[in-house]
Amino acid sequence: MRSKRLTAVLLTAMTVMAAPLSAAAETTAAREIGPGITTEAQTSAAGETCVDAPAEENVLVESGAAESAQAAAESAAAESAAAEITAAAAETSQAAAESSAAGTAAAETTAAAAETKAAGRAVSEAEIDAFYADSVLVGDSVMLGFRNYAQKSGDPFLKSIGILCAGSFSVHNSFDPVSGKSVHPIYQGKQRHVWESIAMMGRKQVFLFFGLNDIALDNNTPALYQQLVARIKEQSPEAQIHIISMTYVAAGAGKKRLNNTNIRAFNATMKEIAAKEGWGFVNMADPLADGNGDLAKAYCSDNYVHQTPAAYKVWTGVLRAYAREVLSRQEAAK
Repeated sequence: MRSKRLTAVLLTAMTVMAAPLSAAAETTAAREIGPGITTEAQTSAAGETCVDAPAEENVLVESGAAESAQAAAESAAAESAAAEITAAAAETSQAAAESSAAGTAAAETTAAAAETKAAGRAVSEAEIDAFYADSVLVGDSVMLGFRNYAQKSGDPFLKSIGILCAGSFSVHNSFDPVSGKSVHPIYQGKQRHVWESIAMMGRKQVFLFFGLNDIALDNNTPALYQQLVARIKEQSPEAQIHIISMTYVAAGAGKKRLNNTNIRAFNATMKEIAAKEGWGFVNMADPLADGNGDLAKAYCSDNYVHQTPAAYKVWTGVLRAYAREVLSRQEAAK
């Protein structure tokens, strides 16, 4: 009995002594863990026990840290992807700019080449002289005035041009038989049909100036023009045909069908025919006209249709400009 009682006393004493030691251990452990983190046996102020609180809170801390790390990694990845997209966009933009610049440069080069080809090599004055040295002008009394002007000018260019002309000569009477009454131009001392004279001359550029003696007769002049060209081409197949427009009459000087309204209509018709047939067309009428569309006084010698030296100076300029245009086109076509 005494032994059992002693054992109980000892157990009681040990229990009493263990309680303060346990509390001290808990206090020490709490201090080591730190505020806000409790142990398994720690009791709340309300007397309730928080089971496994430290494990849950540590998991939350670790989970939060992991989520933060993951979010940071995702953010870094997103920033890296954005940077790559931005770089790719910049490269695409630069490539597009370079492509656009290359396209623009190519377009400018093509345009410049087209302009160069269209412009061709500059035609020299010597080439224009040579063009007319291989030319013959055929016409009526207005053309006769130009021949006289050329002969008196002393200009080698003008003197080199072949001219077949006669007063009252026309498309209509160019088909008449040669006789003492005919008015065919004289070449090498005798009258000849112009297609025969042109073939004898051997010139390749043929300029025809008709209408003033034709328009009053009928409306058949354009068709007769085509017949005359056919005769010329029969004997001179390599001849290039050029039509010189009718020039106007002085203001108020028109007679019946010979008036400026009809002359304008005739010139328009001949221009159309020339384009269709592949002939050249020289607009000589408008450079000699005044503001009203009549033959300017300074260019008219008889208040009718015949012209002054000042007018033939204009003729010279128009013819040279026309040759330059023809030769430039030929150069560009090479």
